[in-house]
Amino acid sequence: MTSEQYKEKEQRSAYKGLSVMLAEEYILIDISLINYSPSRTNITELWNIASAFYLYPAAVPGNSNTEYQHNLSRQMREQKALDVSCHFMRLFSAIIISLVWSPAFGQDTISLKKDIDTEVHRIQANSRLKPVTFSIQAMKKVLHYISYSYTENENGYVKISRQFSRKNDTTRQIFYLKKDQLIFATEKIVSFYTENNQTDSITWSGDFYFSKGKLIDHVTLGHGKSELDSWDPEQDLLNAFNESKQDIDRYKKKKNGS
Repeated sequence: MTSEQYKEKEQRSAYKGLSVMLAEEYILIDISLINYSPSRTNITELWNIASAFYLYPAAVPGNSNTEYQHNLSRQMREQKALDVSCHFMRLFSAIIISLVWSPAFGQDTISLKKDIDTEVHRIQANSRLKPVTFSIQAMKKVLHYISYSYTENENGYVKISRQFSRKNDTTRQIFYLKKDQLIFATEKIVSFYTENNQTDSITWSGDFYFSKGKLIDHVTLGHGKSELDSWDPEQDLLNAFNESKQDIDRYKKKKNGS
């Protein structure tokens, strides 16, 4: 072996086993991942993420340095295993809670809807409730006049319905109440259009269940505002409901001359 070949062998061995630490103690680069030759250096694989890093056993000059790096690598792997365990425990707990809570929540909603349906049918079948009908100019004059019908008992309003037209749309809304609280609403919008000199229409409708002032469920049919991303069914129906009560109050004040 010539002196140059011996020198090259010594240099290759030194590079192959050398491990260095850059910037921070948790970012390590192992030079044994580098394939060294006198003419070029090819980096075949290089990871600088601590959780993915692997230190190859190496005979590096200075035993304390090698021992420190192996201890640090072991601590990093133990911490990574702990982090993964904690992550899966949290995920497992979330799944268990979801599985336990979701059916209970669904059952509560189903039970509430059954109670609401029963109350709505009772209101509809109550012939003793005498409706009051009137028309009033809307606060928003673009709607012109709105036709109202309402019934009430000792606890307040029981049913409020209204109908109005705007541009090519005719809207009918019905609100059902229990102890003056909204429990159910329906809305139907008929849109008229002309095509080939013939007038036709399309219908959109929706049913909305409420509890304690919050929308708990709803279903819509047809093409309409429910297809808009900006549509908020809860706020939309609550606004219409509050406007209806305000219009009835305006009518009562006007009727009483106040």
